[in-house]
Amino acid sequence: VSTQSTGVSTQSTGLNRITSDIANTNSRQLVALINNLGGSTTMELLIFSGDVISHLLQREFRVHRQVIGTLMSTLEMPGVSVSLLALSDDNKDDMLRLIDAPTNALGWPSNCLSPSQTQTQTQTQTQTQTQTQTQTQTQTQTQTQTQ
Repeated sequence: VSTQSTGVSTQSTGLNRITSDIANTNSRQLVALINNLGGSTTMELLIFSGDVISHLLQREFRVHRQVIGTLMSTLEMPGVSVSLLALSDDNKDDMLRLIDAPTNALGWPSNCLSPSQTQTQTQTQTQTQTQTQTQTQTQTQTQTQTQ
């Protein structure tokens, strides 16, 4: 879907066409690629991206990755393009591994995490901080008792 506007009605019409095509493949798992055509601000791109993800979630698609950036520019043309990659149970792990793989490609963003990965990383950091605090408290108590 390429559009000159980030308006919801323009976006929904195009997304409805794409999602109905994907629904015919019996896949409810996706990777969403949101491309800035060059003239949109980061804020516009993020707002549009949020609208796209909301649209997909309302239609019961599971978005495994969201890739957002200026991947292919048209030199300051306002607007965005949306590409959706349907994942099957057979190819999902391989495709996600390829999307997450390190690359030297200049336009490819390095932050292609899924919401669940972001949540898992936050939980791991919180657990590590809690463990460190507990260890520090135990060491302090042990030192106090030996004195």
